[in-house]
Amino acid sequence: MFQTVARCLVVFAGFSLCAGVVAAPPKEAAPAAAKAGSKATSGAAKKGAPADSADSVGKAKSAPPTAAKPATAAGKTAPAAAPAKKPAGADEDEDSDDELEDDIDLDEEPAVPPKQGTAEWYLRETTRLRLETPGKADDAEELEKQFRAQQQKIIDFSQKAIALVHKDEKKDQLFQVAARHLLEARLQLAMTGDEEQIAALYEDSRAFYKRKPGSPSAAVGAQSLCQLAYHHALNHETDAAQWRSEFVRQSKHYLKAFPRELVRSVPLAYTAGKLCEQGNQIEEALSCFDLLVQLAPETTHGSEAEAVARRLRLPGNPPQIAGQTLADEPFLLDDLLGKPVLIVFWSTGAKAFQEQLPVVLPTIRKAQGAGLQVVGISLDADRAVLESFIKKQKLDWTQLYFANPEEQGWNNPITTHYGVFELPAWWLLDANGNVTTTATTAATLKRDLAKLLETSGVTVRDDTEKKEVIPAAGTGTRKSSVPPSTEARTSVPEKSLKTTKKPARSE
Repeated sequence: MFQTVARCLVVFAGFSLCAGVVAAPPKEAAPAAAKAGSKATSGAAKKGAPADSADSVGKAKSAPPTAAKPATAAGKTAPAAAPAKKPAGADEDEDSDDELEDDIDLDEEPAVPPKQGTAEWYLRETTRLRLETPGKADDAEELEKQFRAQQQKIIDFSQKAIALVHKDEKKDQLFQVAARHLLEARLQLAMTGDEEQIAALYEDSRAFYKRKPGSPSAAVGAQSLCQLAYHHALNHETDAAQWRSEFVRQSKHYLKAFPRELVRSVPLAYTAGKLCEQGNQIEEALSCFDLLVQLAPETTHGSEAEAVARRLRLPGNPPQIAGQTLADEPFLLDDLLGKPVLIVFWSTGAKAFQEQLPVVLPTIRKAQGAGLQVVGISLDADRAVLESFIKKQKLDWTQLYFANPEEQGWNNPITTHYGVFELPAWWLLDANGNVTTTATTAATLKRDLAKLLETSGVTVRDDTEKKEVIPAAGTGTRKSSVPPSTEARTSVPEKSLKTTKKPARSE
């Protein structure tokens, strides 16, 4: 379900954290980790089985989404010959990663070994621990024990280094490295479901933000909170909605509070929006996309966000669709007013479409017998291949085809206008020409078509005898193109998380 988001984030250079977000401005004093004389967290981290597995031991984090081609979701594929999209973040400040890394990269071994007990010594030890491979053990419980002990030791040493240098501006570089090591270790344990470490991660992130909002430590704290929310949103189905909401909240703050971090914050906000779209949290998805349009309109993700938001606001409103048919005749969707319509975005090279077609075709043909109009929007480039496929499958639909090579594949003007990045896509329009849904699937098409035809005054029969469509009241009229406000389509349950602590509030 969440494969679409895999295209949206970029890996933060030099860090083992995924690009992330920062906590909202703190309301409380800095925690011990950022104060002089702070003591290391006493005792080992809470013991418990890692949440959902292999991500926790060894890797200890989700695989970060990467910039790639237009999104594809489970059961949906892109056309084989579709042109590649611009790399994610290509429009953003490409030097941002290098600047931050130059500020805090102290992992090189010094010419003279540092004296034991100094901040330099603690940082050298944390670097060594970070590079240390887990011991050999056949027992998963023993491996987990070693992993937790290693991360806790990194936390202890990092806290001691912070306590030694946090007041010395000349040693701010050491402070930033220690903060990075501390936050990363906390993240590894937090992603196993350790509630104590989840709370500590939020607390430390708030402290670093309060100390210096634009600092590398504040940014890394942000990244760790994002990675935590992203990881739990993907791996804890029961509480996924809560963690998606948290991901949205953090990514929006990061985008607003760190204007120089667009190379990371823009893909993050886009990913959070797509994740909520897939979870049917439409209002929250729109809040991310709208903010991207407002703050990063010239970026690749910003322009895509505008298109996706346009599509998400279509229900209850008429889409703007026109073009040429395969018969080289002009087509205007308005010509079908008074009849229910199914719009299919597809390609002969889309494997998911080929698999779904035999399943949905009988349903579509029965609905056509009751008056349904079907409009196909093909992303194919090869006209001969397209016509051959249509003839073989006996698709008696109106087929829109763009002969201009610059308007083929993912450059199709309709798909780019409405942010359609997955194939097939099925849209339904009522007899008034207004969209009822852009999110129906092969599994729900039969039910959704029956509901559409019922509201249009017709019933799907088992035979293929064509029946006259009895228009619903108001047929032939269209609503204003101004989209209504989108209502929230989900709510966060009040129950607490089962495997992890409920996302901490940082604002």
